[in-house]
Amino acid sequence: MTFWTRMALCIAGAGALGAAAVACGKSGDSAGKGGGSAVAPAPEPALPALSVPALGAEQLRRFNYLYGDGAAAHDKAVAAHKAKERDWAAVRTHAEAALAKDAFHLDAHRLLAAALAQDGDYSGAAAHLLTALAGDWLRFGAAVAKDPDFAVFWGSPVGKQLAESAKTIAAEHLRRGQAGLWLVGRRSAFRLPAKAGTQTLSSRGELYAYDRELGRFLRLSETDHTVVGFVRSPSRREIALIGYDKVEFPADGAGAGIDSKKPALLARPWALTLDATTLLPLGKRATLPKGRQVTVAYGPGEQLLAATAPADGRWNLGAESWVAIDRTTGKTTKTQPPQAAQIEAKISITLEDGEVESPVPGVTVADGEAEVSSILVTALGGAAASELRIPESGKAQRRSISVSPAGAHIAFATAADPCSTDAAPSLYVADAKTGALRHVLTGRSRFASRWLDEATLAYDDPDGMVRLWDVGTGRELARLSEKAGLSLAVLAMSPAPLCKTAPPEAETAPDGATDESPEQPVVAPTP
Repeated sequence: MTFWTRMALCIAGAGALGAAAVACGKSGDSAGKGGGSAVAPAPEPALPALSVPALGAEQLRRFNYLYGDGAAAHDKAVAAHKAKERDWAAVRTHAEAALAKDAFHLDAHRLLAAALAQDGDYSGAAAHLLTALAGDWLRFGAAVAKDPDFAVFWGSPVGKQLAESAKTIAAEHLRRGQAGLWLVGRRSAFRLPAKAGTQTLSSRGELYAYDRELGRFLRLSETDHTVVGFVRSPSRREIALIGYDKVEFPADGAGAGIDSKKPALLARPWALTLDATTLLPLGKRATLPKGRQVTVAYGPGEQLLAATAPADGRWNLGAESWVAIDRTTGKTTKTQPPQAAQIEAKISITLEDGEVESPVPGVTVADGEAEVSSILVTALGGAAASELRIPESGKAQRRSISVSPAGAHIAFATAADPCSTDAAPSLYVADAKTGALRHVLTGRSRFASRWLDEATLAYDDPDGMVRLWDVGTGRELARLSEKAGLSLAVLAMSPAPLCKTAPPEAETAPDGATDESPEQPVVAPTP
């Protein structure tokens, strides 16, 4: 039973905190003690309906509010809230100032709601708390349930009403999260540090669901914005996330700057699995060994595995070391490397790049390499086995192949030398029965693709965005634009395929700057 369900049952019929305590089984005298008859309380007047804002945000950059225009005022509100003698008037003043600068500052909405609740303005508190809950249910939903700042508020009529609205938000977040387009995206631009050494660094990414009806993004993971990519299990019952929060950069000859001719190592990579039905973590995050490349894979019976490979020169890799991951505890145990044929799905990342390999039902590729010269359609759309012709280079990128749900269409991208200035990959959609091809786009992209339904293809474009394309019209339906970067699979440093003659370019942080700090807990320590 969820908190919100328990709360609704607990405070049903209670008009004040004392009555709520009795209903929840806390100590207190029973009504009518001593043999007298309890007098039924007068019915509460009907309350105006609470207006629930739209879920999520229209742009991922809105989730960077902790570092936006309202940051300075919010920091003052937090300081007043954490003070030994809590100053609720100052909390309110500074939270209002933060929202005047940034209306989507969800943490400021939560603080202002708490301040208003202390003043007895429960309607005002409910409005701001609803904004925070709808904007980022994952961050605030469970946290405000146990937040002592709202202990009295929940016993009020408005608090009971908001508890019902919160249940609606939770259900809608789950429904839309399950049905939305899953992708990884950054709330702000990725930046390399200015100096060498082992240091905190994040991808700035999380897992999101894009809701086409609302045109908004809902956050599905809470990892301090350190997600790099994800892969679905073969059974589709879970999602494996991969990321890092520390990186080791080699020093140049002077000993201070970064030597870009040497490889960076992922100093603290991690893996975490989510239940694809509840969208909740299946257990604790697993910390993985340091390595140049880190892989999370599903082995036989969907055993969760991970591998790390050391660097062998600037671009090559040494022998992998494998561990088995306990999904519940996050503990790892060394294990023998699986055979290649036993790996059912996997995601591999380095600091610069990454890729996902998953089974494609009904399709067999003739080669075992990253670039394939033949795509054999084996059982799609009721057609007999047939071979698709691959245009341009005559080879397709294995990781780009995807099949529509009913098997009527196949998307794939042609292979091209990532270092060439004279050629670029092209994305095509083929009719599974006739083999007829339709060109979608040519550009320097990895062209990861996924079918939303039989008629709609989503794919990564050359600008680090995600586009939606309609099979029937051959036209673009929408472009999900996010300057910091979006991807259906992996947040690489560049949307273009990696050219290994030189490292990809990335923004560098100013000298002395540090990476973004982890998000602070929603519930502050009680002074």
